[in-house]
Amino acid sequence: MKKIALIAMLLSTSAFAQTTTSTPVNPQITDAVTQAQHDELAARVAELEATLDEITRKDDLQHTRAFFDFDNPVGNADSAKVLDAVATFMKDYPAYGVVVEGHADERGMREYNLSLGESRASWAKAELVKRGISADKIQTVSYGKERPAVIGSNEVAWSQNRRVAFYFFK
Repeated sequence: MKKIALIAMLLSTSAFAQTTTSTPVNPQITDAVTQAQHDELAARVAELEATLDEITRKDDLQHTRAFFDFDNPVGNADSAKVLDAVATFMKDYPAYGVVVEGHADERGMREYNLSLGESRASWAKAELVKRGISADKIQTVSYGKERPAVIGSNEVAWSQNRRVAFYFFK
């Protein structure tokens, strides 16, 4: 019984020795494989980080709005910052296009507000083009007073509804 156990142990040791010595280990090859794997992993991590940055920036800007004064097709003073951010994003990620939605508050006739919303969207498009964005990457649509951001018949609601909103697409 002891002989069988000893023979089994010798055979297993011999088999282990053959498998470990049959393929010579060259540290340079091992280092090269490890370096290649490391480089591949580092490239993938960088790619994922860039994608995450793109998604984060897009999500931060998605539904961004520029606001307007009453009955005015030109954005208010804060609109320039919004348009700069949208233009910067589109330059950094040229695969994206944008839909610019023009909106109005509830006051006025439907047709007038649709026209005012279109004027606001067209103004925002022209401002993006001035900032270097190709016009063919910008679509405009007007909803007039049909899609309010805030429900209410007061100046707070009206001021939030006089807007253009930006929606990005690939």
